[in-house]
Amino acid sequence: MAEHRLRVSEANRKMGSIPSVSLPAVKSCGDVPCTKDCYVVRNMYGGPWRKNILAAHNANLDFLQGDRDGFFMALETWIVKKSPDLFRFHVSGDFIDRDHLQRTIELARRLPNVGFLAFTKRHEWLPAPRQVPSNFALIASLWPGWSRRPKGYRAAWMQDGSETRIPDSAIRCPGNCETCGVCWSIRKLRRDVWFKKH
Repeated sequence: MAEHRLRVSEANRKMGSIPSVSLPAVKSCGDVPCTKDCYVVRNMYGGPWRKNILAAHNANLDFLQGDRDGFFMALETWIVKKSPDLFRFHVSGDFIDRDHLQRTIELARRLPNVGFLAFTKRHEWLPAPRQVPSNFALIASLWPGWSRRPKGYRAAWMQDGSETRIPDSAIRCPGNCETCGVCWSIRKLRRDVWFKKH
């Protein structure tokens, strides 16, 4: 088992002590509007820990691409061992292909006692909502003038002052996952979330 090759973040400023696994921003995201002004590139990759963060994200991508079975075995072993209540995929980055997304869904199904969260711009790979287990909040990311909400999915809206489609019932992100955690319950709440551009 190549568990040592996996890089899991056990805490950061926004997530608090909620663990996450990430991939390199832009490189794993595809052709989406946020690559031109990426928050991760400007902040995480521009800060004092940039070399360590970027190295971890690239190591995860190399592992995922080079040994997909090993990557998911290592990730499942880590989660079972640490037993977090909540876990997030991709503070940085996104699903690299349909198989990656499907295996993530299967992992969540095998670990029903953990709440999982992922935001994705890869709407074209989303399965029918009923195929996503109830413990996995898989949320479609949206920007002004870009894409529509995939049918049956909750949305995460980016507000730069020009987005007019955000429902009145949407919850504004307060900026700290550990003290809020509402996104993990977004499906049950049947509401969207929105983020002010930062």
